[in-house]
Amino acid sequence: MENFLDIYNFSLNKKGEELCGDQVKFRKVENKTIIVLSDGLGSGVKANILATLTTEILINMLNNDDVSLEDVIENI
Repeated sequence: MENFLDIYNFSLNKKGEELCGDQVKFRKVENKTIIVLSDGLGSGVKANILATLTTEILINMLNNDDVSLEDVIENI
């Protein structure tokens, strides 16, 4: 039996802000699906940049089979 995973993302910006401080990113590869959620601790440009960088770093580290989950968490 094949598994099915439905991923949906919706971000709500604070009033007056153009960017959201939260970020969701997913990557599906042959044998696994990686989903990363990051909170940039606030709103606006700085929070958006922090959340975006964090998700990119995490998704790339988690995609690497040579890096354990413990090492990823320790580095972040």
